[in-house]
Amino acid sequence: MPKKAVTRFSFLIYCFSSLLVVSSMVLLSQSPEARLCDEKKVNFPVLPNMTMNIEPPSEAELSTLPKDTIIEKRSYTGSIEGQYFISAITGGRSKSSLHRPELCLPSQGFAMRNPRTIETATRQWRVITVESSYSEKRYHAYTFFNQEGFATASHMSRILRDVFDRTLFNRIDRWTMITVNVPICSEEKLLEILNAIGDANE
Repeated sequence: MPKKAVTRFSFLIYCFSSLLVVSSMVLLSQSPEARLCDEKKVNFPVLPNMTMNIEPPSEAELSTLPKDTIIEKRSYTGSIEGQYFISAITGGRSKSSLHRPELCLPSQGFAMRNPRTIETATRQWRVITVESSYSEKRYHAYTFFNQEGFATASHMSRILRDVFDRTLFNRIDRWTMITVNVPICSEEKLLEILNAIGDANE
């Protein structure tokens, strides 16, 4: 396809998406208050030969995120590679409950390398290599799912699904973002960890 045709097609897709979002916002403004769905319970996996510990939310999370946000965090110790961290944040009525890690990691001093999407047996994950002057190089992975079990690693897919459900069903989905932060390891080991989380939340 010629370059000009590709550019024109991309522009049309952008215009269509913008029209869809604006139309949905107008429709929502004239609709009754949307119903907030019940959240889907998050299950943290048991990892072989590792001890799971409950971690409290940070002061920044408690003070910044809306009050109806659910924050659950676990650390895992016992691996020769180092400590693992898994967190689950479930949003509430406000859209500000969740955001992509790419938006906050740089402000925390992390450089992001090699972003990619990988498929496991049960879902997609977005994986980024992160490093900073005060932290070792680690993998940072995340995925989203809602109360119906719809799962995606794409922020755009999540937003479009959210708009669709609010527009047609007048409901607010309860999205959960699971993030995984582990030391650099083999691709096989990383997939093993991500699969364990996916299996626990099927």
